[in-house]
Amino acid sequence: MPNKPPRPAFTDAAVFPDDASLAEALGPAKAAYDQLLALLAATCPAAVATWKYYRDGNAWLLSAAWKKKTLFWLSADRGAFRVTFYLPSALEAALAAADLPAPVKSSYAASAGKKIRGATAVIRTPSDLSAFDTLLAFKLSSR
Repeated sequence: MPNKPPRPAFTDAAVFPDDASLAEALGPAKAAYDQLLALLAATCPAAVATWKYYRDGNAWLLSAAWKKKTLFWLSADRGAFRVTFYLPSALEAALAAADLPAPVKSSYAASAGKKIRGATAVIRTPSDLSAFDTLLAFKLSSR
């Protein structure tokens, strides 16, 4: 299953991902989702997280922004969720040296040659949030 690309749980434009539907879709990962929102609020109190349906991807995504800067994008899947941070290439060496899971580093490496590159972490348990915390720190330190 880890080799299969995740599929978004919320693909119907008419079904808003509210707390109850998120709990149903995420299952045990809902605890990590709640902790992620608490971590975001503690780290960046002025950040605003907003769910929006995107027709081009046929899915609901949560965008977290602070002072006109998008911090990350979140997609809810069945049993997990993905957070993607877009970071400048100038952070390549720092990301390679950071204590991040190999799949996060490889997602960033796969976008080599681009000015802005994505690093994606799949979160299933609260212990997976260390990658989120590290990536958020990189995003807040970048311009």
